[in-house]
Amino acid sequence: MVDLTVYNHHDSPFTVELTLYRPDGDTRSGARAWSSSVDVQPDAEATRAAVAEKQPYRVEYHAYRANSFLTDEDHVHYLPRDGEDDGSLTFDIQESGTLTERR
Repeated sequence: MVDLTVYNHHDSPFTVELTLYRPDGDTRSGARAWSSSVDVQPDAEATRAAVAEKQPYRVEYHAYRANSFLTDEDHVHYLPRDGEDDGSLTFDIQESGTLTERR
């Protein structure tokens, strides 16, 4: 399973909306494996355990400062590492409000 962690390095709270899409779905809704919002307090972290099966995903995200002001939106590709039993997907909210994937 894949665990998700978001670290907030900003002095404001953030809400990050994330959606994981399988590459083999026939439709966008059929490819959706997991979708949720994660609230992260200033200078803190939030973790969600076992959000999806360990496999490749397109991960779309939107980051909102104080749950209202959009600071970043984009996507990354999650590719599980060979040899790991469980996977992890980790993001950092930078002081600029952008979200970066930790590798």
